[in-house]
Amino acid sequence: MATPDSHPTAGLIESLSRREARLAVIGLGYVGLPLAVRFAACFPVIGFDTRAERLAQLREGRDDTGGVGREQLLASGLVPTGQAADLATARFVVV
Repeated sequence: MATPDSHPTAGLIESLSRREARLAVIGLGYVGLPLAVRFAACFPVIGFDTRAERLAQLREGRDDTGGVGREQLLASGLVPTGQAADLATARFVVV
């Protein structure tokens, strides 16, 4: 029988309450990007997308969907990535 400390989610609630848990949002389109930016106001966030052009735009502070302003995007601390391996550092993933 698993003990509370050996469960895969052990410590997740605590790290979320301390705002230390890294989150990942998969898909940075018109739904995912605003969600990722909002989460980034409280948590470290990785934003994953497979579109290199989209990632380049976001790194420059541009959101061509118009959902997030330049200043908000650049100030968010969101880390856009196209590397699936980066997702391994997240404790919580939103698809």
